[in-house]
Amino acid sequence: MSKASQIRELYAQGLGTAEIARIVGCRMEYVRVAGRQRKDGSNSSADVAWRTKHFGSNQAYWKANNERTKDRRSAYYRNRYWGDPSYRAQHLARCKEYHRRKRLERVENRV
Repeated sequence: MSKASQIRELYAQGLGTAEIARIVGCRMEYVRVAGRQRKDGSNSSADVAWRTKHFGSNQAYWKANNERTKDRRSAYYRNRYWGDPSYRAQHLARCKEYHRRKRLERVENRV
């Protein structure tokens, strides 16, 4: 069971934030965030309202966030690819498997 699901379960039992943090073994801030998130991973109505207020829409928030962090993420994955041989091998194996599946799909679609 994940920490987030434990937190939601303890909230349902009526425990307070500090007590849940002590039981689960995490910070109170994490308890507040995890308790506010929905079980299916979708955004809470409070999060959507805040993003809409500041960015015009929930989608605009994610687009702005993506633009803001794109260069940093690219550099991180580039450095990880060239700096970590096991990650590179895993990446190449996944690419090889992906292209093998695509070739099989093309052959099946022709028949």
